[in-house]
Amino acid sequence: MNNVKEKGHNPYGFFAGRMFWLLVLAFINSAMFFGDILKDYAVMGLLLLIFYRSSAKTTFITSMVLLIAVPPVAAFVGALKDTSWDEVVKLFPLYQSRNLLDVLTFGLKATYFGEMILKGYLYTVHLVMFCCMLWGFTLYKINFFGKLKDNKKYIIRAFWISLAIAIFLNVFFLIYSNQKWVFLKHFKLRYYLILSSMIFIASGMCWIFIAGKLKTLFEHFAIMGKMTLTNYMTQNLIGMLVFSGFGLGIWNTKPLWFYLLLALVVYIVQIFISKWWLSKYNYGPIEWVWRQLSYRKRLPLRKVSGK
Repeated sequence: MNNVKEKGHNPYGFFAGRMFWLLVLAFINSAMFFGDILKDYAVMGLLLLIFYRSSAKTTFITSMVLLIAVPPVAAFVGALKDTSWDEVVKLFPLYQSRNLLDVLTFGLKATYFGEMILKGYLYTVHLVMFCCMLWGFTLYKINFFGKLKDNKKYIIRAFWISLAIAIFLNVFFLIYSNQKWVFLKHFKLRYYLILSSMIFIASGMCWIFIAGKLKTLFEHFAIMGKMTLTNYMTQNLIGMLVFSGFGLGIWNTKPLWFYLLLALVVYIVQIFISKWWLSKYNYGPIEWVWRQLSYRKRLPLRKVSGK
């Protein structure tokens, strides 16, 4: 948005258009995979526009208010009657069909029932997502990742604090499973465990990175990152061809190690394909399409020889 603004264009209109085309891509992706996340990024991205001119302090305070609201909201929403997931279960024979149209129809309908109107996802999950987006926006505003090494002490502090919270909550839930504490019906802490685990992993990766360890691994992550959208949608296409009735039909029929191994193999193969692709082209194929739609002009895909 800042780059577009410097060129004399409307940054709000540009970003809104960019999120619209992401929503279109989400529609395509949802047909392949009813757990699509792109639609959430598009909608949450538009909401984030409200904070475009806000200070880091404002975005952070807002995120903390939302964070405090998560447990009671989760409890309230969890107590509401919701039969949306039952509809997803009823639709599952479509996914097992050998007809491609049936499989794609399942993806779209299951996305609608399983995420778009499922109360727990519609309200609670989106609240948590937006809280995380505001955290990321706050870190961007203070240029946290631009001076990562200077923030080492904060990263280490976040690592140990989040680890302690995650361990405490894990032990707490083990104890709670044998107790009948009424207050937890009105103040659900599950997302605090998820978020503390997330911060522990993220800060741990930052700590390893600034320590200069696992450089080759981070180089591979960077390659994947430049083609995130293409690789994500490709993974879902592979999933459809492997798990649905139109493909191999091995949904929930193999031991857990098979799916973990499959995910690892697909990821490693995508690293090498991405590295080869980016040696010849400026963008991933879907990134290129999305970028052209966003800027409303044709952009060169193939790299110029010698550059």
